[in-house]
Amino acid sequence: MVRGASIPRRIARRPDVPTRNEFRCGALAVLLSAFVLYVDLALPRGVAGGVPYVAVVAVCLLFRAPRVVVTFGALGIALTVVGGLLSPPGGAPTLMVLNRVLAIVSILALTIAGQRLLARHAELELGLRELVATDVLTGAASRRHLMLELERRGAEAKRHGVSLSILMLDVDHFKDVNDRHGHQVGDRVLATLSARCSEHLRASDLLGRYGGEEFVVVCPNTGRTGAERLATRLRDAVREAPLTDAVSVTVSIGVATWGRSGTSADALLHAADTALYRAKSTGRDRVVLADPPRESPSVATVR
Repeated sequence: MVRGASIPRRIARRPDVPTRNEFRCGALAVLLSAFVLYVDLALPRGVAGGVPYVAVVAVCLLFRAPRVVVTFGALGIALTVVGGLLSPPGGAPTLMVLNRVLAIVSILALTIAGQRLLARHAELELGLRELVATDVLTGAASRRHLMLELERRGAEAKRHGVSLSILMLDVDHFKDVNDRHGHQVGDRVLATLSARCSEHLRASDLLGRYGGEEFVVVCPNTGRTGAERLATRLRDAVREAPLTDAVSVTVSIGVATWGRSGTSADALLHAADTALYRAKSTGRDRVVLADPPRESPSVATVR
């Protein structure tokens, strides 16, 4: 599970609001149900039968719409009974009753089995999405998911003028940890670091592994001052206690803010990376704020 934010990162629909796919499936199922009922009522009993109502449920399964399957499963059973009672006389009554009973049993079986199959499919799809969006080692967001979230938050900041900051965090002397204690201990350090940092993040923040021992935190609705305070808390939280196997590390953090440091995801990452480099080169174990982007000579000349 991705730390610090939920999956998927699209704006979640309320579970009680029908999806576009359910609307399409429902409309088609209504038309098909009306046609089958019309044919059923127009023909003598025992001729049309109740089997065509099974097709309504089958169509819902093809659209992979679980709630619609249940709804039209119940409707199919009701129409099977109504059609049998209201259709014109004709045919053997025993065959008509047998036909309707078989149709109802078929609809029940198809609805129950289809509901379970679709639920299992949805569970597997959600698991696959989480797997793609999560860094397996640390539990943080994968780089791909991180970049998608940063792009989305950047578009939101540009469109609505809300604040946005990112923190770029790097473990100091991590190569020494691997050399002295081995890569397995190094892996546990990264996993514990991810968990400890997540304890200080809001639900709307997203912690992602950018590469190696580098992490990025996307902080929506957070200005320069708030981002600096958060970065300081993360630095202190890592510094104050060993992460694992009595291995203590420190982190350096670069902070960049939308607008002041740039107005694109790439510009923000570049500014945070530059600030991180300054934190490393001036002693490590510190937080450095990114400078505003420099104006190009052409712009300065025009002014």
